[in-house]
Amino acid sequence: MFRMMMLLCFVIAVNSPALAQGFGEKDSQKHSMITSLKAYAVYKMGQYDEAYALWLPIAEAGNTTAMINIANMYLQGQGRAVDIAKARAWLLKAQEAGDERAAEQLLEIEG
Repeated sequence: MFRMMMLLCFVIAVNSPALAQGFGEKDSQKHSMITSLKAYAVYKMGQYDEAYALWLPIAEAGNTTAMINIANMYLQGQGRAVDIAKARAWLLKAQEAGDERAAEQLLEIEG
């Protein structure tokens, strides 16, 4: 499993600069997806600060999966102090962008 994660990180690292230089919405979406996968890989390896740093710019750019992942990091205190208000804010942004997963999670934390 560790080798697969490292291979994934290597493939992403090699391909990311080329994708980042692309033009147009499709290339931007590809870059966002690759960045999100890289963030997920480092997150699974327990490197929460790096995962947060990778997810933050794409969350700010509108990627709802990254928004939800950041919210969960705040909820669970992974690489961030537990902060329900910040988690809720990220989930609200994702919900406003149309992500139903965020709406479900908001219901759970607001109980």
